[in-house]
Amino acid sequence: MTDIGFAAEGRVSTRDGAAGAGLDTVLPGTKVLVAALVVLGVLKFTAVFLAAALPDEGYYWLWGQHPDWSYYDHPPLGGWVHWLTGTVFGNGTVAARLATLPTFAGTLLILWYWCGRLAPPDLRLRAFLTGTAMWLASPLMLVYQSLAIHDHLLIVLSLAALHFFVLFAESREAGAPRYRLLYLFAVLLGLAALSKYNAVFVAAGIGVWILLQRERLAWLGDVHLWLAALVTAAMLSPVLYWNWSHGWPSFQFYTHDRIGHLATSPFDHIYNFTVQSFVLVSPVLMVAFLRFLIRGAPAVPALLRGPAASVFLIGTATWYAMCLVTPAAHYWNVTSYLLPLAVAPFLMRSAMEFRLHVLWGVLYGGSLLFTSTVVPLLTLTQPPGRHDENLMFAAPSMLAEVEKAEAEYDPAMIVTTDYLSASLLSFYSGRTDIVHLGPRRDMWDFWFDPTLHKGEDAIVLAYDEFPETVLIEKAFEKTETIGDFTAERFGVPVKHYRLIHAEGYRGEGPQ
Repeated sequence: MTDIGFAAEGRVSTRDGAAGAGLDTVLPGTKVLVAALVVLGVLKFTAVFLAAALPDEGYYWLWGQHPDWSYYDHPPLGGWVHWLTGTVFGNGTVAARLATLPTFAGTLLILWYWCGRLAPPDLRLRAFLTGTAMWLASPLMLVYQSLAIHDHLLIVLSLAALHFFVLFAESREAGAPRYRLLYLFAVLLGLAALSKYNAVFVAAGIGVWILLQRERLAWLGDVHLWLAALVTAAMLSPVLYWNWSHGWPSFQFYTHDRIGHLATSPFDHIYNFTVQSFVLVSPVLMVAFLRFLIRGAPAVPALLRGPAASVFLIGTATWYAMCLVTPAAHYWNVTSYLLPLAVAPFLMRSAMEFRLHVLWGVLYGGSLLFTSTVVPLLTLTQPPGRHDENLMFAAPSMLAEVEKAEAEYDPAMIVTTDYLSASLLSFYSGRTDIVHLGPRRDMWDFWFDPTLHKGEDAIVLAYDEFPETVLIEKAFEKTETIGDFTAERFGVPVKHYRLIHAEGYRGEGPQ
């Protein structure tokens, strides 16, 4: 495996001698490290095996039940993986999340490589375990690499792409370009783009890094660079084909429909994006990242820092620009943090930084997992609202009440007024015939043919944030509220619902 960069390659570490002694004082001691890994390991186990299913996990599980070339909201790889895990392991939250384990292992393999490059042999294992703890202590990575959503694929594939690009850049700068590494970069970048469109920031960051120095402009005359770009572009053909077949809906969604969605003010968007980014990455780690990107770090090669800084700046600047017109979620910028996080043990200035970072990860990451395994913390301090956490714990009650009404009324359809509830009902029941009808466009617009259901009756599940008003006005001839209920978690109300018996579907809309 030496040929593709997963071995130390017999190189002399930049941390030998006095530098290695400096690293020894920065890395945590064995007792602290073992304690951190045990606690963080428990949190990781909880996130994968015990946390309740997110609505989006149910939504993407449905993609796996409808295999296609691509999908409205995202590229297809996440749906394909759900199809694979469902085929091999069956349905259920844990079965779907098993795919996150090999992707997490992939990130650790890359971390192991860089610890071998940057630490002396006697400190490699300790540096690797430190890096593993630092990775897990970032709440962003702890959560998003444990859920059966697209991000766990984006993270490992983008990191692997950047890893191989850095190795290629080193070989080219040394005068002996290893084009196998360049093509590995291209393939992995294509797979990352098939996971989420955010991978474009990896490509853009690398492109800007090449263009910003005069010496690297000669790269543009290398035919292999353009062939690699064609490989990545060709891998996106399923996305292009699906969108061409359906009138380019994904591009409409990202360039128009989502812009301004839930917008308040630019100041609010910028403030929320900044605070959420620091909180979810970890304040200690974010400061270390910024320090590294601005000043560098003695052990880390400039040919890693350069692409890392470029990807970070391009991605972060783009999302801040987006904040001027629309809210931006902190996790959309995850590709900006990957290369610095892969060398995080070598960015610390003291063992105290490690302890503070782990403490933050345990406390904040633990609170997120408490919310998703025990009871939503927000609900303890404010009335039940439109929080994904509330819906997670409401799913069993939703399913029980809907099945009770279905047994009594024998409707042709089960309908919800939001995609979140429809996704969770489908996931928990293993059914693919539950329908979302509402003004928000989603994959049901492509799966559900209204004309085939004209005249049918339905049981409709609704709640205040997504009331049944549109259904009454446009979709059915007659509706009648037949009951309401409150879903609880350990006696704590998490969501209020209404059940409606709707008669005479008009065969259109309300999308």
